[in-house]
Amino acid sequence: MTADIGAQIVAVTNRLSQKDILLSTYQDDLSHLRKTDLEADDTGVEVKMLQKKVTSLQDESSQLRKSLTHLQGELDQQQRLNHALAQRNVNREVSSEPALQHQCPDPRTESQIELLKKHHQEEIKRKNYDIKKLKEELTVS
Repeated sequence: MTADIGAQIVAVTNRLSQKDILLSTYQDDLSHLRKTDLEADDTGVEVKMLQKKVTSLQDESSQLRKSLTHLQGELDQQQRLNHALAQRNVNREVSSEPALQHQCPDPRTESQIELLKKHHQEEIKRKNYDIKKLKEELTVS
């Protein structure tokens, strides 16, 4: 009977040591799981921040494209206007109909036309510069 009790004590001791080994690996696995959980949370936060950044960059790019399109339309309109003014001036100079009455050109209107031309040229230069900068920003982003 003592041999049976001794054998049972040895068996219980063996089971207890196996349970201790399992418990220690369980503790290691649990700490590893918690660490992995924290890393996953950090990664999720980083992903959300990157998604917001991408969305804001896409919105900015879209707005820049709209602005570029608008400025290009304005530039085209200014160029058409300049072309029409130039054509009108050419038509005045080449007019084949003789004047019925002598008309001296008003110096104020000529100077105003020159000022208008200069103003339009400056606007076109400014808008070309704006378009160039917007294109550069679009290519950078």
